[in-house]
Amino acid sequence: MYKFLAKNGQAAAFLVGAGLTVIFYVIAISNLSTFNAKPAEEQYAMSLFDFGFWSALVLTIACAVAWLLSSLIQLSYNTKNAIRGIIAIVVLVGVFFAIYATINPAADSAAVQKTVEQFNLTEGQNKLISASIITTIILGVVAAVSFVAAEIINAFR
Repeated sequence: MYKFLAKNGQAAAFLVGAGLTVIFYVIAISNLSTFNAKPAEEQYAMSLFDFGFWSALVLTIACAVAWLLSSLIQLSYNTKNAIRGIIAIVVLVGVFFAIYATINPAADSAAVQKTVEQFNLTEGQNKLISASIITTIILGVVAAVSFVAAEIINAFR
């Protein structure tokens, strides 16, 4: 199994994702006229997009489980080098919780407060969403800076 996945794993994952996407589009497009003919209240009750949602959810969970299992296997084989990864994860979680602890929902803009009221979010949910967005932005900036720095370093080698 390992040899097969090492050789064909990316192609298999792409084909599964592409196949599920095609099935979703066939289901959605074939029922789109019925969906558009109904009033908005009834559109929410239709299960037209459920297949796409559930297949994406199942694939995400499967990927998370595969990542966790492969990480644990790699950790058992190469404990010394895995410590850097563990430290990085601890730092990432620490940054997230530091941001979560410092967020003040009362300081949100009017648009954010309106959205919070519209979706009936609790203060904890609002803080979780805000902390997630800020952490994602920080990680994006760090990734971009790291990419540019690595390219500059490689240019001088």
